[in-house]
Amino acid sequence: MNFLVIIIFIGFGWVAKNYHWTNQKHINLVNWYVIFICLPAIILLKIPQLNIDQSVIFPVLMAWMLIPVAAVFILLLARVYAWPKEIVGCLLLIVCFGNTSFVGFPIIQAFYGEKALAYAVIYDQVGSFLSLAIVGNFFIAKYSVKETKSSVKETNHSVKPSNPSQQQITSNHSNRVFLIKVISFPPFVALMLAFAIGDFDFPQAISYLFWLISLTLVPATMFLVGSHFELRISDPLIRPLGWAIATKMLVLPSCGLIILLLFEQHGLHAQVTLMESAMPPMVTASILAIHAKLAPKLAAAAVGYGLVAAILVIPAVYLLSNLVK
Repeated sequence: MNFLVIIIFIGFGWVAKNYHWTNQKHINLVNWYVIFICLPAIILLKIPQLNIDQSVIFPVLMAWMLIPVAAVFILLLARVYAWPKEIVGCLLLIVCFGNTSFVGFPIIQAFYGEKALAYAVIYDQVGSFLSLAIVGNFFIAKYSVKETKSSVKETNHSVKPSNPSQQQITSNHSNRVFLIKVISFPPFVALMLAFAIGDFDFPQAISYLFWLISLTLVPATMFLVGSHFELRISDPLIRPLGWAIATKMLVLPSCGLIILLLFEQHGLHAQVTLMESAMPPMVTASILAIHAKLAPKLAAAAVGYGLVAAILVIPAVYLLSNLVK
């Protein structure tokens, strides 16, 4: 029943966007609410309840371990099919990073209850978010399309070439800006604060407020996911899209299950970890691919088709999670 509610809110977001009941400004406001209010509230509510042991560490390790697995698989496929650079870069972004918050949190809550959200937060923030910020930016820098020769010539008429020291200063500035963005991201700040305060008990009124905000998680996040829903895809992109979805939602959770069994991980943290590894492509990663001009149509379609695949894959992975119960 809870999974059905998720599908309904995704549908509402899609209908609202495509029938112009809402616009980009409204979507941005919902996105702002989720990032600045909803996710930090849930983090501050759930993380202090965790006991810091290997059950907290393993979701993070899994998120990072699956990235090289996904990258190697995509690079091998790229060599076999001779995919162009922009498609390879797009696939690396949409396969290596799953939608472990906007889709993951509501699904984890639906299948395992509110107690499991703390493990999902750890997987998402220290795993998916941090790896996207570091590894994802590396993919963008390596695979984004460079300027054409004509645009470079036009730029040279008005701007003198920088000397090495100036280039170094620019690079250092970019690194500082990048680091500031990572450590100032509201959910990440909330996570660090939650670890710092430990088992501190908030006043009852504040805890109740956090709980009320947490109730809005499903409608807000699923509305956002639905507003990004896109199924249109051209024929040349069908094969890379199919491999992207299969790798992200079948190959990676299969590898995740093997890793969990090899390391003898059992319990709620293992179940949540397996489920998070099977989440569809991340909306944020897709947006980054679009902005970097890495096969934008493929990136947009991956979000939509990933959600469709999730209707079948997620319940199946839930059943498999009983192996690590």
